[in-house]
Amino acid sequence: MSGYGQQSQHGKGGCSKGMQQQMGYGGMGGADRNGNGNGFGMNQGGYGGGYAGGYGNGDGGYGGDGEEWSRPEYSQGAGPEYQAESLFHVDPEEDSAEVEVHVFGPAGEQVPPAVTSFEAAGQIFSPEMIQQLRLAGFAKPTPIQAHTWAIGAAGRDVIGIAKTGSGKTLAFLMPGFLKILQARGRPPIMCVLAPTRELACQIEQEADKFGRSSGIRTACCYGGAPRGAQSGALRRGAQVVVACPGRLNDFIQSRVANMQNVTYLVLDEADRMLDMGFEPQIRSIIGATPPERQTLLFTATWPKEVRSLASEFLTRPIHVQTGSVDVLTVNKDITQHVMFVRDEAEKNQQMLSIFQTLSQGDRCLIFCEMKRSCEDLATSLMQTYGVPVVRIHGDMAQYERTGALEAFKNGRSPIMVATD
Repeated sequence: MSGYGQQSQHGKGGCSKGMQQQMGYGGMGGADRNGNGNGFGMNQGGYGGGYAGGYGNGDGGYGGDGEEWSRPEYSQGAGPEYQAESLFHVDPEEDSAEVEVHVFGPAGEQVPPAVTSFEAAGQIFSPEMIQQLRLAGFAKPTPIQAHTWAIGAAGRDVIGIAKTGSGKTLAFLMPGFLKILQARGRPPIMCVLAPTRELACQIEQEADKFGRSSGIRTACCYGGAPRGAQSGALRRGAQVVVACPGRLNDFIQSRVANMQNVTYLVLDEADRMLDMGFEPQIRSIIGATPPERQTLLFTATWPKEVRSLASEFLTRPIHVQTGSVDVLTVNKDITQHVMFVRDEAEKNQQMLSIFQTLSQGDRCLIFCEMKRSCEDLATSLMQTYGVPVVRIHGDMAQYERTGALEAFKNGRSPIMVATD
């Protein structure tokens, strides 16, 4: 039996107004593949409304290896309002979703209070950094930023469990900038690992945008692009290195990158990196950094593989979690529909029916299991049905991938076929 899963995101909290749809495209006789809620940054929920906080010393255990964690009791009353931040600069005033925040650390240890305003953040970060935030149109920190800034600036390790669009990029960048300005060693000082080229480039762009006024230099390292420009940026003294694990590990092995002074390490989308098989490279990179580094790990899910990695490489971290404390929860911004079809022809007909429901400004993202399936489906949709579509997968050159994403974002091609 063939089939596919469909996901729709409604409202104005995402990276584009209106409705976005995701479909997982399954082959004949194979398993369905549902759209990934984190795919290409398209499912970005904003933040606003209420805030639930509070700290306490619970007696329950949390985590692995027998280490005890305190679980706070959370107040449900109204609190400060938050506005949204994302790489796509969503208008914060258009979002009204409420966010619950859970913060807990090792038993008996006090958690630094959240930084709930830029005025308070000004006591931690330089005036140039705060000015850049204001120029970008942000009025207040998002919940994940409010806590991570305080905890990160205190030099503590952080485990952040938050979905795409929570503002986590600036959450981990700002304390890293502070570390750089205080450092005296040879760069790089800050290293951010990301699973994909696109995400690495987005993070590096944000690092350059908000760090340039403080004299902070950045470099982005990823496969599928010439090594020369990337190695040149490292040799010129980039203090921030944003990289995919494979390319950075190559640079370390060939002595292009020296990680001996990296005292601030970020693993972004750690669950995704482990899913993609990057654990050996991650371990090698961490092994090249000093043991007294500060480490921040961000993940959308909290499976045992991520818990194991965190317990091994983070030192008494403080957890910051937005949303439900359940290990696995459905993204409430997404409505999921599962359709069962008899054959390939019926599946294609169902997709065409969905295309016909798209309004002006809507986007449709279709996931395929294999690169060949991605190519075949995109070609079929264009040639057989005249559907405007772009494709993206790992065998494409970087400029092709970048062009496809740009066409999808600006609406020239409202349908994208992609591997996950």
